[in-house]
Amino acid sequence: MPGDAFSLREPEAYNPFYFCCIVGNKTVVYISHPVEEDANVSIQQILDVCRGIHLYETDTIPIAPYILTIQYLNLEETDEKLKSDQAIYTYFEKKFFDALYLCGDHISVEMKEEIKWCLDLEIPIIIWDQWLQEPYDQFLEAIKQANTIN
Repeated sequence: MPGDAFSLREPEAYNPFYFCCIVGNKTVVYISHPVEEDANVSIQQILDVCRGIHLYETDTIPIAPYILTIQYLNLEETDEKLKSDQAIYTYFEKKFFDALYLCGDHISVEMKEEIKWCLDLEIPIIIWDQWLQEPYDQFLEAIKQANTIN
């Protein structure tokens, strides 16, 4: 019946129409967050951000796919870092998400690359942690100046 709840434990209760109505209007956001030398601490911080967004922005689904690559690739190795970057860029190129959330205590080199990808691909950028507004504006200004020089 439309409107009936379903349970993954009870496949007979699964109603694909109902499921599509529940998730069809959600916004998927990519969590751009610095990853520090101690990846485990960074992963926990990113998971905390995702949890907060998922719980308090009820129409928003956060994703942070780089959490996987930093666990199974050695980013100290140039070829593995390139593979990681290519994998992450695929999410941007295919527009797997609706917007990018800038999170964390600073904007890292990797985050700057993600910002550039969003600008090139016209993906909205949202400053989730407001103290990142000034460094974000400074970075955008630097990009503008670099483009006027070239």
